[in-house]
Amino acid sequence: EEGVRERMVGFVLAQLFDATTAENAGLFFPSIVPPKRVCYILTLGCVPDRRRAGLASLFIEKLCVDMAVYPDVGAIYLHVITTNTPALRFYSKNDFLEIKHIKGFYTIDGVDYDALIYAHYLNGYRPPFAYIWSALWAGVGSGLENLWSSMRCISDGSGVHRANGAGADADYAGTGTGTGTGTG
Repeated sequence: EEGVRERMVGFVLAQLFDATTAENAGLFFPSIVPPKRVCYILTLGCVPDRRRAGLASLFIEKLCVDMAVYPDVGAIYLHVITTNTPALRFYSKNDFLEIKHIKGFYTIDGVDYDALIYAHYLNGYRPPFAYIWSALWAGVGSGLENLWSSMRCISDGSGVHRANGAGADADYAGTGTGTGTGTG
């Protein structure tokens, strides 16, 4: 059309790598047929006036669809600096799993920063056992915490104990007479 100016508003730059390299080898749960390749996201971006419009999610979705066509590609992954909270939320929202924490991965202006590896699994491949174990343990931990919270009793100082509920502000002291001071 006359008068319409086209411009690039965003992009994703990714590269296929051998899945058996030292870093990539720890990305997967052992399988009979291990993946041969992984896709690494080098960078992803949108121009400021197009951010928060869903473009980056569309780029990621398209990359996942394109990579899933290749049965030997087991995952798409990337490193994210731990201080980039919007990126951490973005990748979690787009079904990437936090797989590994790497101390001092980035050095910016002479200061070391940690990175997290996020991965999205394809073609039936799964995260490593360490991830599965920590996710299960976290689930058990929060389940036990929820169970404890629902079972604990609160003393109001009168010697009468009530189940933890609305307005409860102290943990059961265990003596039957104390008011408790814990925060639960």
